[in-house]
Amino acid sequence: MSRELKIGIFLAVVLAIMGVFIFTVGDLGRVFRKAGYQLTVTFDSAAGVDPGVLVRVAGIKVGRVKSIELVGTRAVFTLDIVPSFRVPRGSRATQSTLGLLGEKYIEIQPGEGPGYYEPGSELEGVSPVGFDRIGSLFVSIGAELKDLSATLKEMVGPESRANVKDLLGNMSAFSAELRDFMAINKDGLSRSIQGTSQAVQDFDRTIASLSTKMTETLGAVQGLADENRESVRASLARIQEILSRMEEVVRLMKETLDKVDKGQGTLGKLVNEPGLYDRAEEAVDKVRTALDPVAGLRAEFGFGTDYYGKSDKLKSALSLALRPNPGTLVLAGIVHDPWRDRFTYSLQGGLRWMSLQPRAGIIESRFGVGLDYLAFRDRVVLSLEGIDFNRERNPRLRLFGRWRPFEHFSLLLGMDDVIESRAREVFFGFGIHSR
Repeated sequence: MSRELKIGIFLAVVLAIMGVFIFTVGDLGRVFRKAGYQLTVTFDSAAGVDPGVLVRVAGIKVGRVKSIELVGTRAVFTLDIVPSFRVPRGSRATQSTLGLLGEKYIEIQPGEGPGYYEPGSELEGVSPVGFDRIGSLFVSIGAELKDLSATLKEMVGPESRANVKDLLGNMSAFSAELRDFMAINKDGLSRSIQGTSQAVQDFDRTIASLSTKMTETLGAVQGLADENRESVRASLARIQEILSRMEEVVRLMKETLDKVDKGQGTLGKLVNEPGLYDRAEEAVDKVRTALDPVAGLRAEFGFGTDYYGKSDKLKSALSLALRPNPGTLVLAGIVHDPWRDRFTYSLQGGLRWMSLQPRAGIIESRFGVGLDYLAFRDRVVLSLEGIDFNRERNPRLRLFGRWRPFEHFSLLLGMDDVIESRAREVFFGFGIHSR
């Protein structure tokens, strides 16, 4: 077999395989297309639309119809949308056609709502108006026109014409009767109009009578005022007497104030004493100096619980921290010792120097010393304490740190008895503080 024949057979087999593959798969691009996300939309009809048709936005392809199912009496479309396009909320989908007789596709009309549809959401479907529905509408309109024509025909029939003729005759007869009635009752109507005029004249006379009575009433009021004029004069005289007494009171007050201003009397001496104000101010300063330490005193109550993992025990403590001023500390507390099952007490004093705070006193019923390092506006405190200096082995050293993420809550982590390996133990806990 020649080399050319072998090449020809190989190309023919390759083309046959590709043809079978294309006819089997349909759209070769589906194999290499990235998987998108699915949205659903419901239409009244799926006529002319098959799975695989395009989904477009503004004429641009953004996906395909994956499947069509019949749910009840409506068609539910599953749309496969490319991952790079997000469908805005409020969008609607409709069936459109390229040209007059072109292929059908699904057109998405983007909405303006906030956010986007999540995978699996349902779009609002707008059913298209096809030629079949237009034909049905024309048939319905034809039936309506036929009924309208029949109704008009009935209206202009012989019976309707007779009814219209009778109506016109009745209107003519009514007009003649109205003319005869006006001719017969002309004199009566004239008398009625004259009676109305007489009623208006009677109303004018009534108004005139009321005006006369009001004038008489005003005259009576004027007479009453004349009769009581002397009583009014007496009341005004009493008012004048009261005003005179008030003037006398004001004059006496003015004389009293003049005496105080001149230093006469006890009140005048107090007001005009040159050194009185200075002595009063000096006394106030002494009281303020005595109260300054109390006014600047800051107190903080605390409760904490520590867990010792190696011993599996909880140690609780109540504490009171007093700061008479920013550089001085007095710390007191009651601690429950779980190893000896009894309460111990603490009382220490300390000084603050920049970020360092040395302290000394009684720590858990033993003499001890401590050193604190405060950072981040006192939210983080690193402490080293030494107590029980008289025991046979090394003193008991305790290293711990306290972090206060909130104003009234803190977390603690440390190591007790750091030097002694057999007694060394890690502990952690929390504290609640109230100022």
